[in-house]
Amino acid sequence: MDHKLDEAWWDKERKKLQRRFNGSEFLHGEERFRSKDYLKFIESSKPEKENLYVKLCHSFQKFQIKPDKATNVKLTNAINLLEWDITPGQCMTTGIFLAIVLAIPSFLVFLFKISLILKLAAFSIPLIALYVGMTYPHIKALEKIVKGSEDLIFCILYMIIYTYSSPNLEGAVIFAATNLEGPISKDLKKVLWNVEVGNQINVDRSLSDYIARWEPYNRDFLESVQLIKGAMREPSDQKRNEMLHASSETILQGTKEKMKHYSQDLKMPVTILNGFGILLPVLGMIALPLASIFLESTIKLSHLILFYDIVLPLILYTVMIRVLIKRPPTTSVQPLNQRALPPKGKFTIKLGKKHIKIPALVPAILIFVALATPGLISLIQNPMLQEPSIANMSRSLFIVLGLGLGIGTYFFIGYKQRYEKQKQLEIIEAQFPVALFELGHRLADGKPIEAALDSAAYAMKNLSISGFFRIISNNIKRVNMVFRDSIFDKELGAIRKYPSKLIETVMKAIVDAARRGTKVVSGTMLTIASYLQNLHNTQEEISDLMEESTTTMKFVGFMLAPVIAGVAVSMTQIMINALTILKEKFADVGEIGAGGADTGMGTNLLSGFIKLESMIPPHILQLVIGIYIIEILLIIGLFYTRVKQGENKTVERMNMGKLLLIGSIVYVITTLLISAIFGGILKTII
Repeated sequence: MDHKLDEAWWDKERKKLQRRFNGSEFLHGEERFRSKDYLKFIESSKPEKENLYVKLCHSFQKFQIKPDKATNVKLTNAINLLEWDITPGQCMTTGIFLAIVLAIPSFLVFLFKISLILKLAAFSIPLIALYVGMTYPHIKALEKIVKGSEDLIFCILYMIIYTYSSPNLEGAVIFAATNLEGPISKDLKKVLWNVEVGNQINVDRSLSDYIARWEPYNRDFLESVQLIKGAMREPSDQKRNEMLHASSETILQGTKEKMKHYSQDLKMPVTILNGFGILLPVLGMIALPLASIFLESTIKLSHLILFYDIVLPLILYTVMIRVLIKRPPTTSVQPLNQRALPPKGKFTIKLGKKHIKIPALVPAILIFVALATPGLISLIQNPMLQEPSIANMSRSLFIVLGLGLGIGTYFFIGYKQRYEKQKQLEIIEAQFPVALFELGHRLADGKPIEAALDSAAYAMKNLSISGFFRIISNNIKRVNMVFRDSIFDKELGAIRKYPSKLIETVMKAIVDAARRGTKVVSGTMLTIASYLQNLHNTQEEISDLMEESTTTMKFVGFMLAPVIAGVAVSMTQIMINALTILKEKFADVGEIGAGGADTGMGTNLLSGFIKLESMIPPHILQLVIGIYIIEILLIIGLFYTRVKQGENKTVERMNMGKLLLIGSIVYVITTLLISAIFGGILKTII
């Protein structure tokens, strides 16, 4: 920035804007913003202050380490996208500085007598700092891409919707910026901000500079915006509409093609998740009892907890995030505002005429306490009890069951009503293009708006979206509202009953077009309906491409992982039971030695190399693997949701809840059944 962003400068700029727009109105399509509204909008575009990392990089202005060519390109692209005033050389120096600073305490750790694993963990901290410090801009750029990828498609859609009836670039950018949320909305506001403060000569130049930063990450977005800009320069309506259609096809076809390749590349990560993340670690638990017996102090409980419940889940989560970063952008339902949906983490019950909101945390805690309390009490009283009995295993299992069902209940009932409302909006949005076609064709036939609304609503009486048109019609006929107010009135407007951001944005454009006559609004509706239908079809094709991988993940979460873990834990129990019984039998052999004396030969035979007292108890091993399975189910739920439909917190929580509820029960039942059946057979044989 050329200007120092202090409060005095901002107050000065605010006064300039006030003088510029005093007594006037800012044209936003056919919507008019008074000066205070525009000032509020432009103030939200104010650039953010420098973060700590950028300040740290600036301290190495004179001492920079030049990266290799590939790293330089990667960091330069990321820095441009983030609009940070730093260089790749400063990033490299910052990473080395952080590594050196953290290496000193890490080196001191080696002077203490602690386990080798903790020493290795301390040694890895400077290496992690080195990597993060050098690549932090790239990490933040990828984070921005993930958060903003969905909005890229909506950005193109909203600009096309605006441009169809009002070919004005500044208006299109404002329309998209005000109807989007998140990083893309902020970026578009910065595009306008740079023009207001004189950093760019016009919106065209400012927008071109912005979309160029996206070229290394999403070239389809750049090409689509270029086509929209080209359409605005076309004097012919037909040619302009063709270019707008080409812009829509570019972003959608590009997304579909990328998703096709992504679905093919996804098979290997899913295999890695199943094999190295679930099958091998869980099956390895079978050998742990023997290892803990024969190797004595080499394998400790702390090692197992660190590896299974901390390190391995972190590795799997990291692999999952790296896979998800490469996922092409798709769209999901966007509510008008968060208050339009039921609150997060709560469920509503009806008592008479009252609706009471109850935090889902309450039943979740009650379930955990009821199931886990006996096991926790037993664990506190005698944590390392060596007796490998079904009773001890059961108490341990119910701690895991209580934890799994408690977390699962919180996610499931805390987000179920919100999820159902979101699904309703999803159905309505899927029906919306058909509704626009119906209404557009009736207006094209010359019918007045009231008659067209009634006719379209009757034709779609079996669809949920028909109620939207009925409310608009009733507001016009019975309350004498104008078309705009019948939709957007705060008390009676139809959008209150259908709080979809997409529907609201489209209806804004249609209201603007309605001022230009029936023919214009009819053409606008038919064109927008075509764009929305193409978007919906693309989403359906993408869902089909993801079907094979997502089905595999669901099967692993619901059945495969819990069953394999249950078998591994029960086999551990059975093996320790077998060794215990054999030790007792050998002790009996020693008792009937020569001359009837107790020679102890049998006991000495085993105790020389088998020390059961040094083993990790099976119920403790079960706790370790049980917690690991809960973490795996959470990771699978997250992975499944984001692969299938992108980042959607409500659906994400619901899928996690279902996986935990079903997976925990399957795991516990499998463990108890295998332990009981094969444990009984073992005693009979021996």
